[in-house]
Amino acid sequence: MLGRTDSRRRLLFLLVTFAVVGAALVTRLAYWQVGQRDRLADAALAQTTMRIESPSRRGDIYDRSGVVVLATTVERERLAGTPSQLSPTRRSEVAAALVGLLGLKGDDAATLTDRMTSEKQYVVLAHGLDAATADRIRAATMAPAANSASPDPAASAPAADPAPSDQAASDPAASGPTGAA
Repeated sequence: MLGRTDSRRRLLFLLVTFAVVGAALVTRLAYWQVGQRDRLADAALAQTTMRIESPSRRGDIYDRSGVVVLATTVERERLAGTPSQLSPTRRSEVAAALVGLLGLKGDDAATLTDRMTSEKQYVVLAHGLDAATADRIRAATMAPAANSASPDPAASAPAADPAPSDQAASDPAASGPTGAA
């Protein structure tokens, strides 16, 4: 059997080679699927998600002559928060900061503090804020978050994003047309 090409050694070598390559591929697959899952999911979300704010504005309503404005859109801001996603101490800190920024005293301050320190998923803290106050709150909440290198959400300040998060949020809400005399 001198001319025979299928030796047992060669067959064993091929079996071991395929087993090693297969194990390497399974190990690499496990690394990407298990070890890097969160990073890859975040990268995929960032590639496929784009947020564009396009504020809509209702048209004005005029009288039949087309000169006198009967109704127009009034822009208002709403301050909302998600206290259930904050620790109790962080809730108190945020409530105290918002009371100071809004300049509340007495019953109004107590109401805001009670709402912010509750266990609710979503609470509206203030209605009808003017643009200057809303901008002050946004500026105060964005400055610490930009300087913070900590990924801990409880360590960051309230954000000005109306999406559900672990922080207080400022949410623009346009009211309907208001009548003019």
